[in-house]
Amino acid sequence: MTDNVGERAKLVAVRAYERFRFRRLEKVCAHFRSYPHQYVFDFMK
Repeated sequence: MTDNVGERAKLVAVRAYERFRFRRLEKVCAHFRSYPHQYVFDFMK
């Protein structure tokens, strides 16, 4: 099975925001990210 993470299009726009991480305030720049993966569980059939 191959992993195509590097080939996915960056379709979701993310706004700039501030967050606390490791007890520090961090400023995150606006960027694009790939659409979240949807896992399918077939054990409930």
